[in-house]
Formats: sequence, C-alpha cells, structure tokens
Amino acid sequence: MSTGSASLLRETYTTCFGNGLLLWREGALVAHSLPGRPAPPPMAAAVSPQSGEDTDIVEVSTGKGLAEMLREYFTGRPVSFPVGLPLAWPRLSPFAAAVFAALAAIPYGETRSYSRLAAAAGYPGAQRAVGTLLSCNPFPIILPCHRVIRADGSPGGYSSGREWKLRLLGMEGFPGNRIESG
Repeated sequence: MSTGSASLLRETYTTCFGNGLLLWREGALVAHSLPGRPAPPPMAAAVSPQSGEDTDIVEVSTGKGLAEMLREYFTGRPVSFPVGLPLAWPRLSPFAAAVFAALAAIPYGETRSYSRLAAAAGYPGAQRAVGTLLSCNPFPIILPCHRVIRADGSPGGYSSGREWKLRLLGMEGFPGNRIESG
C-alpha cells in the first residue's frame, strides 16, 4: 500500500574515468557514486522504496553546481566543495557528526592520518573507529575520505579500493604509495 511518492533526482556527470552519479531527494544529496564504479550500498538503499512509498527516479541535468564541480575535480583542477551542501544523512551519532565535520575541513592537496582526524574530531585514540566510519562514507570526494591515510604515510583502505585512493591522491599531487601526512 502506497502512502505517497518519494522522487529521487538522478544526475549523471561524465569524466575521463566514466560516468559518476549523484542522487538527490528533497534538495539534499543522498549518495554519490564514483565514475565508472557500481553504485555503493548506500546508493542502492536510497533507490529502494522506504516505508511503503513509491519511488520515482527522475533524470536531471543542471550543468552547474555539484556535478560541474566534480567534472572539474576529475580534470585535475583544485575544487573546494561547499561546506553547507545539504546532505541526506541517517541519524548520525555525535562521534560520526564530529568526524565528518573534521573530514570536510581537510583541504584539497592535503592529507591527515586517521589518528589526527580522530583527535581533530575530539576523539583522540579512536583512529580505528574513524577508519570504520569512513568506509561507509556515502559522499566520496565531497567528504574527502581519500585524504585520510595511515600514520606511517601509507594510504590505508578505501571503500572503492586502493587503486582509486591512489588515483585520487595522485590527482591532488601525491605521488607513489607513500604519502606524507599533514
């Protein structure tokens, strides 16, 4: 039984790595899929009907805004994503909210260690929990979890794989497998 209709707006952007995908609902970003990658679980969940609602998916093309910023990012241009971008989060714990806020503050071309990010969020010593949380980031690049590395300078994990993490870091000026953490 349907209680209403929840429209998802799907916006595709094209890069040299393939097409990326943004999903929007009620003016807020629901999920982002990296170019040429399958939709991550948060995105698959976003297109599933919620609590008996019918979900309509509408293709949009704004040409400006976030999709354009992502296209520019993938050409190698430094891009700073808007801090106030509306993101459709599930309920976040105080820990998650603090970590994602600290993550958003890492500038293009810089990295932080998991332990330094944990401390910046107000949770020193919680680097493993930070790593676990970042593995579920539904907004890669926009919330730059690829800029978080191990304390020894090695890249660490990435939900889209080590190759993608190294590619993104390389685009931002970090060569090789070892990165100096700031």
